[in-house]
Amino acid sequence: ENIDYFLQEPIKDNQELIPDATIKLPKNRNIYIDAKYPDAAYTKLTNNQKANASTTYVTSFKTLINNLSDKGYSDSGLNTPGFCIMFIPGDHYILEAFKGDPSILDYGLQKNIVISTPGTLFSIIKTVELSFTREQLNKKVIEFERNAHQLINIAEKFIKSFNDIELRIKQLHKTYKNIGTKVEGRQGLISHLRTIAKGVGRELERTTINEKDTNDKK
Repeated sequence: ENIDYFLQEPIKDNQELIPDATIKLPKNRNIYIDAKYPDAAYTKLTNNQKANASTTYVTSFKTLINNLSDKGYSDSGLNTPGFCIMFIPGDHYILEAFKGDPSILDYGLQKNIVISTPGTLFSIIKTVELSFTREQLNKKVIEFERNAHQLINIAEKFIKSFNDIELRIKQLHKTYKNIGTKVEGRQGLISHLRTIAKGVGRELERTTINEKDTNDKK
């Protein structure tokens, strides 16, 4: 007690709601349990031989469901499974209600109430716990997938940028060679300057921009 479950603990978001028991699950998840004892209605059923006795009992049982549903336990924050457990202390209570109305369990679910007995309470709690665990795993899988896509997008952009740089370097090198040819080729600027310099009695110093490419062309 007071570790995995609490008795008669008010709900933090609504101090007016005090469930009979609060089951604590990982990630601050809670399951609220409210116990109901349809003893009076059951006693009337067993002592009443009238044909409508079962109908009267089912009506009383549904009243318990409606009253619990009206408290709004299922709306008390995002850390609930969306329903409240109505704990009935004996299987015979729910069996008699089921005889009178086979859809009584579905009626409870429509009201966000899960009807439980001592024999089913543990299974319900474990099912909810596993559901929450699976939800957390699904969130982690979705987060991992999102991060993986982001990483792939970054890698693709990097590769594209790298290829763009390589292409520009090749284009720059090609432009550099073309300029070298225009300056140092046979009909280039240097050749004309040497002719002019020779005509005025000067010798132009050797000026090379792309010596290897120029020599290859010569």
